[in-house]
Amino acid sequence: MPDSIRQQIINKIDERLKTIQIINGYETDAGKNVFHYKENPFEQINLPCIEYRDISDSPEYLSFGLFLHVIMLEIRAYANGVNVDKTIRKIRADIEKAIGTDLTWDGLAEDTRQINISQDIDLEHSEKKNAGILFPIAIEYVSEGWSPY
Repeated sequence: MPDSIRQQIINKIDERLKTIQIINGYETDAGKNVFHYKENPFEQINLPCIEYRDISDSPEYLSFGLFLHVIMLEIRAYANGVNVDKTIRKIRADIEKAIGTDLTWDGLAEDTRQINISQDIDLEHSEKKNAGILFPIAIEYVSEGWSPY
């Protein structure tokens, strides 16, 4: 049986985030370290990196047996180093560019939009500077009633 529409979209997100590499025309190589629901702390060697989590899916009845789903997704980026503030901004720009290449995820979704974008950069000063940024998005797709496929 094929994956559900939601799973297919998540697969596309993973593929797209992994394209964020300098060789593909981006500013950073954050796409070399992409994690879905990473539970352990990030090692310094895994930075820069991107983590994403699909945190909810709110189906709403449209009409004629169709449901509109809204997947809320949190994309987080982490980096370290001397110029970490510049690096994290570049990663944020790379994420925005990658998502913007196709807001329908190869026709699986109706639209993708940014939600309450956090411009805040969380800096932690220790032996090395660390930073993180949150990039939340919502992806809308339609399915037949009571069918995730």
